[in-house]
Amino acid sequence: MDGSPATRSEAEVAFILGEFERRRDVFRLTVDGISIWRLLRFEIALRMQNFGLAQHAISRGEIVASIFRATRQFIFARRGYRYLGATLISALRRRDERGWHDVYFDYVIDKIEGGAKMAYIDAAGFEDNAHHAYRQPVFDDTSVLALSAVLGRIFRTSNDGPTFRALSEFIVRDLGLSEFTPERVRRKYDVLKWRARLYRLVLSRLRPRCVLVPNSGQFALFLAAKNLGIPFVEMQHGVFTENHPDCLPASALNYDSESLLLPDGLTVYGSYWIERLGGTALGKLGRVRAVGAPLVESGRALRQRRFVAGLNKPTLTLTSQGGIVGLHAAKFVAAFLKLYTGPLQFNIRLHPGYEASASGYGAGVTDDARVNLWPGNSRPDTYEMIAMSDLHLSVSSACHFEALGIGTPTGILALPSHELVLDLAKSGDALLIDSPETLAAVVKGRSWGVVQPATSDRYFRDDHIRNMRDVLAECG
Repeated sequence: MDGSPATRSEAEVAFILGEFERRRDVFRLTVDGISIWRLLRFEIALRMQNFGLAQHAISRGEIVASIFRATRQFIFARRGYRYLGATLISALRRRDERGWHDVYFDYVIDKIEGGAKMAYIDAAGFEDNAHHAYRQPVFDDTSVLALSAVLGRIFRTSNDGPTFRALSEFIVRDLGLSEFTPERVRRKYDVLKWRARLYRLVLSRLRPRCVLVPNSGQFALFLAAKNLGIPFVEMQHGVFTENHPDCLPASALNYDSESLLLPDGLTVYGSYWIERLGGTALGKLGRVRAVGAPLVESGRALRQRRFVAGLNKPTLTLTSQGGIVGLHAAKFVAAFLKLYTGPLQFNIRLHPGYEASASGYGAGVTDDARVNLWPGNSRPDTYEMIAMSDLHLSVSSACHFEALGIGTPTGILALPSHELVLDLAKSGDALLIDSPETLAAVVKGRSWGVVQPATSDRYFRDDHIRNMRDVLAECG
């Protein structure tokens, strides 16, 4: 860490929350069979980490357009899908002559019959990607999110005020988060209930036999699917370890497991993740499956086919993360560029959700002719850039793991939040770069090493489509 008391690592927050849960027994606080603490856990953890991450607001015009679009789609929707992927607009990050592809589902739908996807607007700047998408969603659920947020503020769904007040008092007193008032806790619940009702209408109309979600925390969609008897499978998104706030500890199973909103299955990238999650609630229940990832597979194939080491002019790709971490990384890069004056191509890939512009990178970076800045929704995509790089860099990104899966050496910049991926350096699979001087020495000596195939396979299992067929077969 940088010594600032304002930031905490994910592991530090996980420890604090674990102690809080044991002391206050908060998982017992339920309303209509739902753990209220479960609904708040991720939001509170993110607030306690305090990395300044904020997505750009969606315009009112986009929301209105989505409502009209969703109404039309609902009326004319086809019914009876083998599986439905619930994705997001920022997933449209790979493009070819056919248009922009969703990195989670388009390849799967191409290969496994009977699938479709719905998508919501989660980030600004992807309007053109959505307009020129290779495959359009069968439903735009931005309208569900917007409408439920309004209804949840107007109409209460429960009169259980004492539970909301009790949890609020514990949070304010023990965690010091005064903004989590009883009314805010209640509103979280009310929005969830309205959202679940709306999603239930959508799923009743589309009638999928399985719902796949590429991130955690989709509790309303889970409740809707459960109400209709539809299996719900969560897919790993980013770095998902035992310390992630949406990954409940095994001790939570001492309470009513139905109240915890646990998915029927969790797909992860490789055996490494199964090992990390073995002692968690889902690990103990035996619900974790390793399936790999399609774009890591294609990135691995691209590197094997086309990559040539840049002995005279190496290519480095930094995947930026936005917020406070992004600002620290910008200063780090500026210092490195002053120290290393040799030939170099330095790519900076901005985060698709948290960095709408390169404003965090000053003239010391942007004025260097060796630097190329790439918006999160631009071509080539992140996987291609990593595959064609001599060295990948980031602070605590899932791209560290994706680089290893592709076969590209990766370096961890020792900046706030890097503890999240420090395990990679301890195992010898990644470089820990503690200063701009160290990075300059690594680049000068070309001393980033080689990623072995066994290492790639450990983090990302091969044959994604076959593995996903097995998961769908388990869903029946």
